[in-house]
Amino acid sequence: MPDKFYFRWLTYLKLDYTSTGNTDTAIDDVQRIPAQVIGGSPNLKHLFLSTDCAINHGDCISIVLQYCPQLKTLVVSPKAELPELISKQINEGPSLSDKFWTDKGLDTFVLDGAVAGIENNHIISIFNKKFGSLKRLYLTLNPRVGVTALAELASHGAPYLREIYLMSQKKYPTFASLHGGPPIIPTLAALFSKCPSLEVIEIADYIKFLDHSSELSTDSDGNRKTWRDMLLTIAKCCPRLRHLKFEGEFHYSASTMLDFVSTGGSKLAYLEVNTSHRVALDLVTKLTSLKYLYLYQQEDASGKCLQMSQSQRESIHSILQQRGGYFTVK
Repeated sequence: MPDKFYFRWLTYLKLDYTSTGNTDTAIDDVQRIPAQVIGGSPNLKHLFLSTDCAINHGDCISIVLQYCPQLKTLVVSPKAELPELISKQINEGPSLSDKFWTDKGLDTFVLDGAVAGIENNHIISIFNKKFGSLKRLYLTLNPRVGVTALAELASHGAPYLREIYLMSQKKYPTFASLHGGPPIIPTLAALFSKCPSLEVIEIADYIKFLDHSSELSTDSDGNRKTWRDMLLTIAKCCPRLRHLKFEGEFHYSASTMLDFVSTGGSKLAYLEVNTSHRVALDLVTKLTSLKYLYLYQQEDASGKCLQMSQSQRESIHSILQQRGGYFTVK
Protein backbone atom coordinates (compact mmCIF):
# COMPACT_ATOMS: atom_id res chain seq x y z
CA MET A 1 0.00 0.00 0.00
CA PRO A 2 1.14 3.59 -0.60
CA ASP A 3 2.52 5.23 2.54
CA LYS A 4 0.69 8.51 1.97
CA PHE A 5 -1.54 7.76 4.98
CA TYR A 6 -0.37 6.27 8.27
CA PHE A 7 -2.59 6.20 11.34
CA ARG A 8 -0.80 4.11 13.91
CA TRP A 9 -3.31 4.65 16.71
CA LEU A 10 -6.54 4.44 14.69
CA THR A 11 -8.72 1.61 16.04
CA TYR A 12 -12.23 2.61 14.87
CA LEU A 13 -13.20 3.77 11.38
CA LYS A 14 -16.72 4.45 10.10
CA LEU A 15 -17.30 5.57 6.51
CA ASP A 16 -20.77 6.80 5.61
CA TYR A 17 -20.84 9.22 2.72
CA THR A 18 -21.67 9.49 -0.96
CA SER A 19 -19.52 11.03 -3.65
CA THR A 20 -20.36 14.57 -4.78
CA GLY A 21 -17.66 14.68 -7.42
CA ASN A 22 -18.78 15.24 -10.99
CA THR A 23 -15.63 14.00 -12.72
CA ASP A 24 -14.02 10.60 -13.08
CA THR A 25 -10.92 11.92 -11.30
CA ALA A 26 -12.93 13.03 -8.29
CA ILE A 27 -14.68 9.67 -8.09
CA ASP A 28 -11.37 7.79 -8.40
CA ASP A 29 -9.89 9.85 -5.56
CA VAL A 30 -12.87 9.18 -3.31
CA GLN A 31 -12.63 5.45 -3.96
CA ARG A 32 -8.88 5.31 -3.45
CA ILE A 33 -8.49 7.26 -0.20
CA PRO A 34 -10.45 4.91 2.15
CA ALA A 35 -8.37 1.94 1.01
CA GLN A 36 -5.19 3.92 1.67
CA VAL A 37 -6.40 4.91 5.13
CA ILE A 38 -7.30 1.30 5.99
CA GLY A 39 -3.96 0.04 4.67
CA GLY A 40 -2.16 2.58 6.84
CA SER A 41 -3.97 1.65 10.06
CA PRO A 42 -2.27 -1.49 11.43
CA ASN A 43 -4.12 -1.34 14.76
CA LEU A 44 -7.60 -0.94 13.30
CA LYS A 45 -10.11 -3.06 15.24
CA HIS A 46 -13.53 -1.88 14.04
CA LEU A 47 -14.42 -1.03 10.43
CA PHE A 48 -17.90 0.11 9.44
CA LEU A 49 -18.65 0.79 5.76
CA SER A 50 -21.90 2.15 4.39
CA THR A 51 -23.36 0.26 1.43
CA ASP A 52 -23.95 3.68 -0.18
CA CYS A 53 -20.32 4.77 -0.02
CA ALA A 54 -18.72 5.54 -3.38
CA ILE A 55 -15.85 3.13 -2.69
CA ASN A 56 -14.82 -0.32 -3.80
CA HIS A 57 -16.02 -2.37 -0.86
CA GLY A 58 -14.34 -5.53 -2.12
CA ASP A 59 -10.93 -3.83 -2.22
CA CYS A 60 -11.47 -2.51 1.30
CA ILE A 61 -12.19 -6.04 2.55
CA SER A 62 -9.07 -7.42 0.88
CA ILE A 63 -6.91 -4.65 2.31
CA VAL A 64 -8.25 -4.84 5.85
CA LEU A 65 -7.64 -8.59 5.92
CA GLN A 66 -4.07 -8.08 4.76
CA TYR A 67 -2.99 -5.03 6.77
CA CYS A 68 -5.15 -5.01 9.91
CA PRO A 69 -4.40 -8.14 11.96
CA GLN A 70 -6.24 -6.83 15.05
CA LEU A 71 -9.58 -6.44 13.26
CA LYS A 72 -12.53 -7.55 15.40
CA THR A 73 -15.56 -5.99 13.69
CA LEU A 74 -16.29 -5.69 9.96
CA VAL A 75 -19.67 -4.24 9.03
CA VAL A 76 -20.94 -3.36 5.54
CA SER A 77 -24.50 -2.10 5.89
CA PRO A 78 -26.85 0.83 5.23
CA LYS A 79 -25.63 3.86 7.19
CA ALA A 80 -22.68 1.75 8.39
CA GLU A 81 -24.67 0.59 11.41
CA LEU A 82 -25.12 -2.77 13.11
CA PRO A 83 -28.43 -4.36 12.06
CA GLU A 84 -31.14 -4.08 14.68
CA LEU A 85 -31.25 -7.86 15.12
CA ILE A 86 -27.65 -7.93 16.34
CA SER A 87 -27.98 -4.81 18.49
CA LYS A 88 -30.98 -6.36 20.22
CA GLN A 89 -29.10 -9.54 21.04
CA ILE A 90 -26.10 -7.59 22.37
CA ASN A 91 -28.39 -5.58 24.64
CA GLU A 92 -30.00 -8.71 26.09
CA GLY A 93 -26.98 -9.30 28.29
CA PRO A 94 -24.15 -11.83 28.74
CA SER A 95 -23.99 -14.80 26.44
CA LEU A 96 -24.34 -18.37 27.68
CA SER A 97 -21.10 -19.15 25.89
CA ASP A 98 -18.98 -16.10 26.79
CA LYS A 99 -16.48 -18.29 28.62
CA PHE A 100 -15.93 -20.35 25.48
CA TRP A 101 -15.06 -17.37 23.30
CA THR A 102 -11.62 -16.39 22.10
CA ASP A 103 -10.46 -12.77 22.35
CA LYS A 104 -8.39 -13.00 19.18
CA GLY A 105 -9.41 -12.32 15.61
CA LEU A 106 -12.51 -11.10 13.77
CA ASP A 107 -15.60 -11.81 15.85
CA THR A 108 -18.38 -9.90 14.03
CA PHE A 109 -18.95 -9.84 10.28
CA VAL A 110 -22.01 -8.17 8.74
CA LEU A 111 -22.92 -7.89 5.07
CA ASP A 112 -26.37 -6.31 4.98
CA GLY A 113 -27.61 -5.97 1.40
CA ALA A 114 -26.21 -6.46 -2.08
CA VAL A 115 -23.05 -4.42 -2.55
CA ALA A 116 -21.33 -3.85 -5.88
CA GLY A 117 -17.71 -4.93 -5.67
CA ILE A 118 -18.20 -7.65 -3.06
CA GLU A 119 -18.01 -11.11 -4.58
CA ASN A 120 -17.97 -14.66 -3.27
CA ASN A 121 -14.17 -14.67 -3.21
CA HIS A 122 -14.09 -11.76 -0.73
CA ILE A 123 -16.42 -13.58 1.68
CA ILE A 124 -14.54 -16.84 1.23
CA SER A 125 -11.30 -15.04 2.14
CA ILE A 126 -12.88 -13.88 5.39
CA PHE A 127 -14.14 -17.36 6.24
CA ASN A 128 -10.83 -19.04 5.36
CA LYS A 129 -8.86 -16.70 7.61
CA LYS A 130 -11.32 -16.00 10.42
CA PHE A 131 -13.51 -19.10 10.85
CA GLY A 132 -11.82 -19.83 14.18
CA SER A 133 -12.79 -16.51 15.79
CA LEU A 134 -16.21 -15.60 14.29
CA LYS A 135 -18.92 -15.05 16.90
CA ARG A 136 -21.58 -13.16 14.94
CA LEU A 137 -22.41 -13.55 11.26
CA TYR A 138 -25.08 -11.55 9.43
CA LEU A 139 -25.12 -12.35 5.74
CA THR A 140 -27.44 -11.26 2.93
CA LEU A 141 -27.43 -13.80 0.13
CA ASN A 142 -27.71 -12.27 -3.32
CA PRO A 143 -26.47 -12.98 -6.86
CA ARG A 144 -22.94 -11.84 -5.92
CA VAL A 145 -22.68 -13.56 -2.55
CA GLY A 146 -24.16 -17.03 -2.49
CA VAL A 147 -24.15 -20.45 -0.99
CA THR A 148 -20.59 -21.20 -2.14
CA ALA A 149 -19.22 -18.91 0.57
CA LEU A 150 -21.29 -20.63 3.25
CA ALA A 151 -20.13 -24.02 1.97
CA GLU A 152 -16.55 -22.86 2.51
CA LEU A 153 -17.34 -21.91 6.10
CA ALA A 154 -19.05 -25.28 6.59
CA SER A 155 -15.89 -27.05 5.43
CA HIS A 156 -14.00 -25.45 8.33
CA GLY A 157 -16.72 -25.16 10.93
CA ALA A 158 -17.07 -22.18 13.26
CA PRO A 159 -16.42 -23.34 16.83
CA TYR A 160 -17.09 -19.96 18.46
CA LEU A 161 -19.98 -18.78 16.28
CA ARG A 162 -22.77 -17.68 18.59
CA GLU A 163 -25.21 -15.88 16.28
CA ILE A 164 -26.07 -16.39 12.62
CA TYR A 165 -28.56 -14.34 10.61
CA LEU A 166 -29.18 -15.32 6.99
CA MET A 167 -31.18 -12.86 4.94
CA SER A 168 -32.16 -12.66 1.29
CA GLN A 169 -33.48 -9.93 -0.94
CA LYS A 170 -36.98 -9.99 -2.34
CA LYS A 171 -35.90 -8.26 -5.52
CA TYR A 172 -34.07 -11.44 -6.53
CA PRO A 173 -37.00 -13.88 -6.25
CA THR A 174 -35.47 -16.71 -8.28
CA PHE A 175 -31.75 -16.42 -7.50
CA ALA A 176 -31.09 -18.07 -10.85
CA SER A 177 -27.43 -17.08 -10.85
CA LEU A 178 -26.90 -18.84 -7.52
CA HIS A 179 -28.26 -22.20 -8.58
CA GLY A 180 -24.89 -23.30 -9.92
CA GLY A 181 -23.58 -23.55 -6.36
CA PRO A 182 -24.28 -26.17 -3.71
CA PRO A 183 -27.85 -26.57 -2.40
CA ILE A 184 -28.60 -24.22 0.48
CA ILE A 185 -30.30 -26.45 3.04
CA PRO A 186 -27.74 -29.32 3.14
CA THR A 187 -25.02 -26.64 3.23
CA LEU A 188 -26.62 -25.08 6.30
CA ALA A 189 -27.02 -28.48 7.94
CA ALA A 190 -23.31 -29.16 7.39
CA LEU A 191 -22.46 -25.75 8.86
CA PHE A 192 -24.69 -26.15 11.93
CA SER A 193 -23.15 -29.56 12.62
CA LYS A 194 -19.82 -27.78 13.26
CA CYS A 195 -21.09 -24.82 15.31
CA PRO A 196 -21.41 -26.11 18.90
CA SER A 197 -21.58 -22.62 20.43
CA LEU A 198 -24.58 -21.39 18.42
CA GLU A 199 -27.20 -19.61 20.51
CA VAL A 200 -29.12 -17.61 17.88
CA ILE A 201 -30.27 -18.77 14.44
CA GLU A 202 -32.49 -16.64 12.20
CA ILE A 203 -33.24 -17.63 8.61
CA ALA A 204 -35.30 -15.39 6.35
CA ASP A 205 -38.34 -16.55 4.41
CA TYR A 206 -36.84 -15.78 1.00
CA ILE A 207 -34.01 -18.27 1.51
CA LYS A 208 -36.55 -20.77 0.13
CA PHE A 209 -35.79 -19.49 -3.37
CA LEU A 210 -32.31 -20.94 -3.04
CA ASP A 211 -33.74 -24.46 -2.87
CA HIS A 212 -32.78 -26.62 -5.82
CA SER A 213 -35.52 -28.63 -7.47
CA SER A 214 -33.73 -31.83 -6.41
CA GLU A 215 -34.26 -30.85 -2.78
CA LEU A 216 -38.02 -30.67 -2.95
CA SER A 217 -38.84 -34.35 -2.24
CA THR A 218 -41.04 -34.79 0.82
CA ASP A 219 -41.54 -37.48 3.45
CA SER A 220 -44.84 -39.06 4.51
CA ASP A 221 -45.67 -36.06 6.71
CA GLY A 222 -45.15 -33.55 3.91
CA ASN A 223 -41.79 -32.26 5.20
CA ARG A 224 -39.06 -31.46 2.75
CA LYS A 225 -36.49 -34.03 3.79
CA THR A 226 -33.57 -31.66 3.73
CA TRP A 227 -35.46 -29.14 5.90
CA ARG A 228 -36.21 -31.85 8.46
CA ASP A 229 -32.58 -32.99 8.44
CA MET A 230 -31.40 -29.42 9.02
CA LEU A 231 -33.73 -28.94 11.99
CA LEU A 232 -32.68 -32.21 13.64
CA THR A 233 -29.01 -31.36 13.03
CA ILE A 234 -29.55 -28.13 14.96
CA ALA A 235 -31.18 -30.07 17.81
CA LYS A 236 -28.28 -32.54 18.01
CA CYS A 237 -25.31 -30.23 17.44
CA CYS A 238 -26.27 -26.86 18.97
CA PRO A 239 -26.88 -27.57 22.67
CA ARG A 240 -26.66 -23.90 23.70
CA LEU A 241 -29.36 -22.68 21.28
CA ARG A 242 -31.71 -20.19 22.94
CA HIS A 243 -33.25 -18.36 19.95
CA LEU A 244 -34.54 -20.05 16.78
CA LYS A 245 -36.47 -18.31 14.02
CA PHE A 246 -37.49 -19.76 10.66
CA GLU A 247 -39.74 -17.40 8.72
CA GLY A 248 -43.06 -18.66 7.39
CA GLU A 249 -42.19 -20.75 4.32
CA PHE A 250 -40.18 -23.28 6.33
CA HIS A 251 -43.13 -25.46 7.32
CA TYR A 252 -42.58 -28.34 9.70
CA SER A 253 -45.07 -31.09 10.61
CA ALA A 254 -46.11 -31.82 14.17
CA SER A 255 -44.07 -35.05 14.18
CA THR A 256 -40.91 -33.23 13.08
CA MET A 257 -41.29 -30.63 15.82
CA LEU A 258 -41.80 -33.38 18.42
CA ASP A 259 -38.66 -35.09 17.15
CA PHE A 260 -36.85 -31.78 17.48
CA VAL A 261 -37.83 -31.23 21.13
CA SER A 262 -37.07 -34.88 21.92
CA THR A 263 -33.56 -34.47 20.50
CA GLY A 264 -32.53 -31.06 21.85
CA GLY A 265 -33.63 -27.48 22.46
CA SER A 266 -33.47 -27.63 26.24
CA LYS A 267 -32.20 -24.04 26.51
CA LEU A 268 -34.53 -22.61 23.85
CA ALA A 269 -36.24 -19.44 25.12
CA TYR A 270 -37.51 -18.03 21.79
CA LEU A 271 -39.08 -20.10 19.01
CA GLU A 272 -40.66 -18.83 15.80
CA VAL A 273 -41.68 -21.52 13.34
CA ASN A 274 -44.40 -22.50 10.91
CA THR A 275 -45.94 -25.71 12.24
CA SER A 276 -49.29 -27.22 13.14
CA HIS A 277 -51.08 -25.50 15.99
CA ARG A 278 -51.92 -28.96 17.32
CA VAL A 279 -48.37 -29.34 18.58
CA ALA A 280 -48.11 -25.94 20.26
CA LEU A 281 -49.01 -27.09 23.76
CA ASP A 282 -46.56 -29.99 23.51
CA LEU A 283 -43.79 -27.58 22.50
CA VAL A 284 -44.46 -25.32 25.47
CA THR A 285 -44.67 -28.26 27.89
CA LYS A 286 -41.54 -30.06 26.68
CA LEU A 287 -39.38 -26.96 26.15
CA THR A 288 -39.23 -25.92 29.79
CA SER A 289 -37.02 -22.86 29.13
CA LEU A 290 -39.32 -21.51 26.40
CA LYS A 291 -40.73 -18.04 27.06
CA TYR A 292 -41.71 -16.72 23.63
CA LEU A 293 -43.55 -18.80 21.04
CA TYR A 294 -44.52 -17.41 17.63
CA LEU A 295 -46.53 -19.58 15.25
CA TYR A 296 -47.92 -18.74 11.81
CA GLN A 297 -51.58 -18.72 10.86
CA GLN A 298 -52.65 -22.07 9.38
CA GLU A 299 -55.06 -22.57 6.49
CA ASP A 300 -57.04 -25.54 5.26
CA ALA A 301 -57.09 -26.74 1.64
CA SER A 302 -59.65 -24.11 0.70
CA GLY A 303 -57.57 -21.29 2.16
CA LYS A 304 -59.74 -20.81 5.22
CA CYS A 305 -57.90 -19.88 8.41
CA LEU A 306 -57.81 -22.63 11.01
CA GLN A 307 -58.51 -21.51 14.56
CA MET A 308 -56.80 -22.89 17.66
CA SER A 309 -59.17 -23.98 20.40
CA GLN A 310 -59.75 -21.44 23.14
CA SER A 311 -58.76 -23.89 25.87
CA GLN A 312 -55.44 -24.69 24.18
CA ARG A 313 -54.66 -21.03 23.61
CA GLU A 314 -55.40 -20.21 27.25
CA SER A 315 -53.23 -23.07 28.49
CA ILE A 316 -50.29 -21.91 26.38
CA HIS A 317 -50.72 -18.30 27.45
CA SER A 318 -50.88 -19.32 31.10
CA ILE A 319 -47.67 -21.36 30.98
CA LEU A 320 -45.66 -18.74 29.10
CA GLN A 321 -46.93 -15.88 31.26
CA GLN A 322 -45.72 -17.73 34.33
CA ARG A 323 -42.28 -17.80 32.70
CA GLY A 324 -42.43 -14.09 31.90
CA GLY A 325 -43.18 -14.52 28.18
CA TYR A 326 -46.13 -14.74 25.77
CA PHE A 327 -47.64 -16.56 22.81
CA THR A 328 -48.42 -15.02 19.38
CA VAL A 329 -49.98 -16.28 16.16
CA LYS A 330 -48.67 -14.20 13.26
